[in-house]
Amino acid sequence: MKISIVSLMALITLSAHTEAAELTPFGGTTRPVVPALRVDRETALCAELLVDAKASFESPTPDIDIATATYARHPPLTWIESAAPARRDSGAVKTPFNSGSYGVYRLDLDLEGKGRPQAVLFRSVPFNYLTDIPGGYVVRPDATAADVDQAILALHHNQDATSTSGYPWPAQLLSRYFPSGVHAYFSTQSGEPWTSVHRMFAWQGRYYHLNHGAATSAVSLPPIQLFRLRSDGRVQLTCEVVFPGVDDAPRVLKTVAGLPSLMGPLRSIGRPGPDCGTMRSGDYHRGRGIDAFHRVAFRPWAVARTFRDGPDAYFRYDSRMEAFLEEWSASEPWNRREYDTLLMAQQGAQRGVRQYFMSAFGL
Repeated sequence: MKISIVSLMALITLSAHTEAAELTPFGGTTRPVVPALRVDRETALCAELLVDAKASFESPTPDIDIATATYARHPPLTWIESAAPARRDSGAVKTPFNSGSYGVYRLDLDLEGKGRPQAVLFRSVPFNYLTDIPGGYVVRPDATAADVDQAILALHHNQDATSTSGYPWPAQLLSRYFPSGVHAYFSTQSGEPWTSVHRMFAWQGRYYHLNHGAATSAVSLPPIQLFRLRSDGRVQLTCEVVFPGVDDAPRVLKTVAGLPSLMGPLRSIGRPGPDCGTMRSGDYHRGRGIDAFHRVAFRPWAVARTFRDGPDAYFRYDSRMEAFLEEWSASEPWNRREYDTLLMAQQGAQRGVRQYFMSAFGL
């Protein structure tokens, strides 16, 4: 019988990074990955973003959480819930349905600083018990109050532009900018596609939002982008922080001496099996294991310091895990073979990972 366990976390324990070392800064004179600005259209604002990115990258938290720092510097605006207005047909006033109505929120913003506020709308459509489908929209600058009401009605009762709820989708009034929008002349991913939160802040009379609302997974560390919202519903990429070397470091780590011999039994023992149900626990297991390996490559301090309590304590590799593995190995001959192979590969992998740390981090 195979037991679904996480073993990629063993890599950091196999290194020379001990319990005592966890209480002090990781040290080292170099880094294989250093955050850098690739787009800088507002020097002061982008410099703040880079400072926050570097601080989050060097922090012991498993994932990069730049949103917390950004919105601490620049408090997000407060969306005002907008009730569905009454609908008028042939002179008669009809009350909108209560069932099937989505929450719609509104801000009135002078997006170009010309003294002409326009409606910015946001709604989040429930998708399943885990997540929602968000949508941020700008109403046309010359829209009348009746036009805004029509747009709000449509957002309350239409899931998308193809809906047949009886409330026509006002394509001529709405420009979608979140979580996907138009940057210059091309569509761009301007935010997280599965979220019920959309935060925006004001800076020097202009309005901005991040493409990441919370923590960013360590699997690939995609660019951190800050967009300015314009009156025509387009988003302008103002700042972009990238992580040069983020793809190279894990590839180099995979090739260190002794590590390939360890990876075989690790993957075999820790294979989660097929997915089932909507929780997709198999995918979650694999994803967190890959996250852990990538963190070993360019943020090993985040692995060693954080996986102690809470849900990610499942990913700890300590004496308790070692005792479990030994007990698991006694359940059948296949388990014992894989366990013995793992033990034999550990010392060689430990030397390889130690050499990688010395080379990549200047330890």
